[in-house]
Amino acid sequence: MITALPVSGDHELRAVLRDELRRAADVNPIGEAWDEASARERIRVLLPDVVVVYADARVDGFALTRELRRGPGGPEVVLVGPPGPRIVADAVAAGASGVLAVGALDKDLGRAVRYVAAGQAFFSAEMTAYVLSLVAHRPPAARRPSAAVSEALTDRQREVLELLSTGLSNAAIADRLHLRVATVKTHVSEILTRLGAHNRVEAARMLFP
Repeated sequence: MITALPVSGDHELRAVLRDELRRAADVNPIGEAWDEASARERIRVLLPDVVVVYADARVDGFALTRELRRGPGGPEVVLVGPPGPRIVADAVAAGASGVLAVGALDKDLGRAVRYVAAGQAFFSAEMTAYVLSLVAHRPPAARRPSAAVSEALTDRQREVLELLSTGLSNAAIADRLHLRVATVKTHVSEILTRLGAHNRVEAARMLFP
């Protein structure tokens, strides 16, 4: 059973987060938090696998995410907010493993929690275009893999990482590279190990520092 902590300064939205988490048979919402201080305390005591944060004026979800990602062994983070390029850019920079549009909670929240708990990235369809634009709008020089990535990975692993960084699933990467899904999973696991990354989002950030 995956444990998840809902965090929001709006009590009605916290209730929505809890209800949607309960709808997933393999997710157990534990406690709740209404600001950064209560989130830190609940995380310390309850040790959730995933923290689901609605980022707004009441809760600085990006600062909380950066704080959690600095320490080893902390929970994965799913950030929720209105769709747009700013939340995606800030969430990825902070280290969130998932980004959801608030309107996609009913169809995507349970799946997002499962993905990030397994060390994978998840972006709702409403956010995917903005994820792709993070790479597409970089100048050509910035799209070259970093020296650290070039030295650590094989040519095939770099290909996998470049596709992974655009938000593609293992199945989509396999289709694009004409590989088996199991082979892509092996490549992704090796990429994370070689780069010392906790998940796919961290690995993607290392590609274009």
